[in-house]
Amino acid sequence: MRLLSKKRSPPPSRPAFAETMHIMHRLLRGETSPETAAERLGAPVERLAIYQQFARNHIDNVLKKNYTVLAGLFSEQWDELVDGYLAEYPPGSYELNRNAARFREYLATLALDPARGITEFHLELAELEWTEFSVYASQVEIPTPEEVTRPMLNPTLQILALKNPVAEYVDRWRASGGDKSHRPDILSPASPETVFVLRHPVSGLALYLKADHSLLFAFKVAHEGANVAEAAKLAGISETDAVGILHRAADAGLIVLPG
Repeated sequence: MRLLSKKRSPPPSRPAFAETMHIMHRLLRGETSPETAAERLGAPVERLAIYQQFARNHIDNVLKKNYTVLAGLFSEQWDELVDGYLAEYPPGSYELNRNAARFREYLATLALDPARGITEFHLELAELEWTEFSVYASQVEIPTPEEVTRPMLNPTLQILALKNPVAEYVDRWRASGGDKSHRPDILSPASPETVFVLRHPVSGLALYLKADHSLLFAFKVAHEGANVAEAAKLAGISETDAVGILHRAADAGLIVLPG
């Protein structure tokens, strides 16, 4: 008598590449658990959990690096902000810093709810901090004094017209060393300021300059290609003072003067 063998269930099929990527995408966004992902992928739960936390830690570090002052201001709710940002804007670039680019956009959506406590000041602070990174990472080459024949604006320059005294606040924050017990209060009422953000031609560091009358004069001369003597006359200052202003602006990195 022939015995019938017990029919075995076929092993579960391995997911296709597209499904694997979808599962991993959901894992990184926190939309699925390592346990659920492991069951479908046939991978160790512990490994997927480590990968999920590893990716999250990278985003946390990148955000803190690029939004240092903002992270300090929101220290109590920072983890919640990081998790929410990761869910809404998962990593999309191999260059880690670029994955922080849309954080201000994310904060702007949260600011629609007044209960969040995110104000225009915080959004402008995020804009300033991100712009500092942008000019630092810019691939634009700054000409040397030997390469220019007249005063030229630093080509990495970005200009921010802010409604709040954000740069002044960052100055005071950095002076405090970020010490929680000595952090300055947010300045109020709102006080507009124009800020020049650039990469310094000599140090290569990103910095911001609050646009005072001297820097605005140097900006105008370089931007318009104006004659220094004529610009000085229009500004009501001596040509000697005008030349001194241009040299100080060049030292600050705003313009490049002929060598």
